[in-house]
Amino acid sequence: MSFEDRERKIIQLVKEKNYISVKELTKLLYVSEPTIRRDLTLLEKKGLLKRNRGGASYVSRQQTQYPQAFRHDENIQEKKYIARLASQFVQNGDSVFMDASSSCFYLAQYINRDKKLNVMTHGFAAAKELAKSSNINVEVVCGKYDIFNDAVYGADACNYVRSRYADICFMSMGGLDVSQGLTNLYLEDAEITRVYHQQAKKTILLADHTKINCKYYIKVFDLAEIDVLITDRPLPEEFDAFCFDHDIDVIFE
Repeated sequence: MSFEDRERKIIQLVKEKNYISVKELTKLLYVSEPTIRRDLTLLEKKGLLKRNRGGASYVSRQQTQYPQAFRHDENIQEKKYIARLASQFVQNGDSVFMDASSSCFYLAQYINRDKKLNVMTHGFAAAKELAKSSNINVEVVCGKYDIFNDAVYGADACNYVRSRYADICFMSMGGLDVSQGLTNLYLEDAEITRVYHQQAKKTILLADHTKINCKYYIKVFDLAEIDVLITDRPLPEEFDAFCFDHDIDVIFE
């Protein structure tokens, strides 16, 4: 088993159990204790878990952001459900922005391949999925590549997006809160997502129920600025009332 495969499995096990010992990991992954200790040290340096005496413990969503490959495997059914609903907003001839989220990766799978579209994204997973169709013109943002998120970021990426306009923008967030708005953990994520929003006529937010009333370190923009929220279940009463008062269309079925 490669380190990348062990990395995903270790993160999954730590998340499920909150704490797991080195001995248990060696039995489950069929590798030596020194190998597991090295893996845990590397994962702790990435901020993906916290090493404890004899094992490792889970780091909450508000404290870290997991690798893109792992996020693709998180809440899959909810994200696919949301992606299917979101795909209905894409019309033939549209210009579309899509962020590098796992939600937009699943949206890319549901978009009708017969539609002629211009799509810009800074996420390589969505770009590769959309490029399977000859009808979809896929433009990848220029910038600094980040292997952790399989995407490009930075000032050049933001300036590149500013040279384009879109009919519709799809994005996800780390957290949504009535008072704090839309938040993410990292500044570079927030910066390019903010520019997408500024350059699009309509902003559609894709967020499963685990992100509602969740707050991260970096504010992206106010919740009231989005046009549509697509989620997988009815919103809490206060959240639903806020969306109604600010003319945000809420779609969950």
